[in-house]
Amino acid sequence: MTKTISKHGASIAIWGTLGVFTLLYLSLIFSHNIWTDEAFTIQLLENDLRGIIDGTAADVHPPLYYLYLKLFVFLFGDSLIAMKVASVIPLTGILVLGATKIRKLFGSMTAFLFLLFFTCIPCTMEFSVQLRMYSLAALCVTICGVYAYCFFMEGGVRNCLFIGISGVLAAYTHYFAFMSVIMIMLLLMAAVLIGNRKRLPAYLILGLCMVAAYLPWLPYFIHQIISVNHGYWIPEISPESIWECFTWTFDLTPPPELFFCS
Repeated sequence: MTKTISKHGASIAIWGTLGVFTLLYLSLIFSHNIWTDEAFTIQLLENDLRGIIDGTAADVHPPLYYLYLKLFVFLFGDSLIAMKVASVIPLTGILVLGATKIRKLFGSMTAFLFLLFFTCIPCTMEFSVQLRMYSLAALCVTICGVYAYCFFMEGGVRNCLFIGISGVLAAYTHYFAFMSVIMIMLLLMAAVLIGNRKRLPAYLILGLCMVAAYLPWLPYFIHQIISVNHGYWIPEISPESIWECFTWTFDLTPPPELFFCS
């Protein structure tokens, strides 16, 4: 009886956290405020599929998010609210992944902490409804990382498919997500070489398939990287810029009023 009550309590905490934060995300969809990049998204969606791909190739991002949003708009209309809902869905997908797969792998406490920490990062709420690719990229990278662990522990074609599909989708969504997938695959390779070499043939086949799936976009990727190097607002990678990623993510800059406290 005690175990049953404890299990039900954990389920209430996990699914309750998921539900509350999903509602909080949805409460933000009624704002009409957008910034320049979101306006670019709306403008790009006025094109057909070929125009979206060409317009993205001339920009600095891969095309998947815009194609996803184009399909969402086709199904549910082109209102600003509908487009913001399209950004909430992948974030809720991450929470569902935490409440199901991560809970199954690591237990209820880990799943609850995963949900709590992810939802309480300040930038999560900020970007939950932006008409940009961040939530979709986060979902793809999270799936890739979770199933990379499953592949190391269990092997199996199903885990390979999840890694491959989510990893390639992440690479087609955002280049920082692409870099994250590369790091996941490198860490997985190290884990396989050190602790489970019987997974190596499947890993190599998986890696080759992922590279092959990305080859159609590779010329555009190279062109965009060259364009960025010739001048773009993102600063060069340095120890200072890396540290700023942490201060920005966790909102570590003290509010101005703190400097005036007596």
